[in-house]
Amino acid sequence: MKHFAANNQETQRLWVDVKIDEKALREIYLPAFYDAVKEGNSYTIMGAYNKIYGEHCCESDFLLNQILRKEWGYEGVVISDWGGVHDTEKAADSGLDIEMSVTDHFDGYYMAERGKSPRR
Repeated sequence: MKHFAANNQETQRLWVDVKIDEKALREIYLPAFYDAVKEGNSYTIMGAYNKIYGEHCCESDFLLNQILRKEWGYEGVVISDWGGVHDTEKAADSGLDIEMSVTDHFDGYYMAERGKSPRR
C-alpha cells in the first residue's frame, strides 16, 4: 500500500509541503489507508515523498508513530519511497523500518550506518 499520505501532486513531489487541515486529512486522505490496515491487514506501507506539516512523510512522527502505529495499532513494516529519506535520525525516530533508495551504493543510504548521514 502506498503512498502514505497526502500524496496528490507530481510537480515538486519530493519537496512539496502539504498544508492541510487535520480534519480534511482524516476525512479525505486517511480513510483508505485505515481500511487497508484494519480490514485488509496490510503487511507493508510505503511512505510518500512529500512533506506534511514540514516533515517528509517517511520521517514523520505524526504520520508513522502517532497515527499509524499508536492510533491504528499497525504492526507491519513501513518502507520509504525510493529516495524518500533525507535524515537518518528523523527516519529512525519516526518508526520507518526500511529505507529504499535509487542508487546501488548501499553504504550511502541514510540508514546504512548508524551515526552517519552519508549524503550530507
